[in-house]
Amino acid sequence: MILISDFDGTLYDKNFENNIKAVNEFVKKGNTFVIATGRSINRIKEKIDGKLNFSYIICNDGGMIFDKDYHLIYRKDIALDSAKHIFNELKNSIYVGNPLADLGYAYRNEVLKNTNAVIARVIDKSKASHLMIDLVKRYPKVTAYVSDTYLNFTDKSVNKSNAVKWLGKLINVKPKNMIMIGDNINDIKMCKLGKGVAMENGNEKLIKVCHKTVKSVEELISNL
Repeated sequence: MILISDFDGTLYDKNFENNIKAVNEFVKKGNTFVIATGRSINRIKEKIDGKLNFSYIICNDGGMIFDKDYHLIYRKDIALDSAKHIFNELKNSIYVGNPLADLGYAYRNEVLKNTNAVIARVIDKSKASHLMIDLVKRYPKVTAYVSDTYLNFTDKSVNKSNAVKWLGKLINVKPKNMIMIGDNINDIKMCKLGKGVAMENGNEKLIKVCHKTVKSVEELISNL
C-alpha cells in the first residue's frame, strides 16, 4: 500500500507525534510512505530526521524528489531568466515581503544558477494573487500559487501531481492505486490522481474532489 501525505497542516499539525507513530507502524508492516511538501529538503529534514520512517520525499511542490537516504533522484529547476525577473518584481512589491531564491538546499537573497523555486512571504493575499496572475502571464515558463503564508513560483511542469506520476513510473505503481492526503490548494491535482483524502479543516475546493475527509493522518491509517 502506498500513502502520499502533504506535510504542513496534514502530517505536521497538532497531532504530529501520534501521526509519526502511526506512519512508522504503517511502514513497519511493509507499506510505502511518501511526503509531498512545498518545503525545501532542509526545512522538512529538521522536523522529521530520526523520527519518521519514509520511502521518498517530494519537495518544493514537486521540484525535487529524494529517496529514504536523502539522495536526490529528481530535480526540475525554474528557468533562470524568468526567475531573475520575477524575483526583482517581488522585491519591489508592497504586497509580498522577503523574496527568496530556493536553491534546493539553501535560500539566497539573489537568484543564482540552479534555482529550484522563488518564494515570497504574503502580506496582502488578494493583491499577491493578482500579482501572481500577472507574472505568470508575462513569464509563461513558470507556474505559481498563493498559500496562506507564501507566494510560490516554480517551473511550469512542477507540481505534486507530476512528481507523483514520475515516482509511480519509478516504482511501477499507477497513481490511481495510491492514497493521497492533503489540506490545501496545491494538493488538489495530486489527490485527484488516486484515492484522495482531505483533512477535515482543509481547503473547500480540495474537499470537493476527495473521496472523504479525516481529522488526522493517524485516523486515516487506522482505517486502512
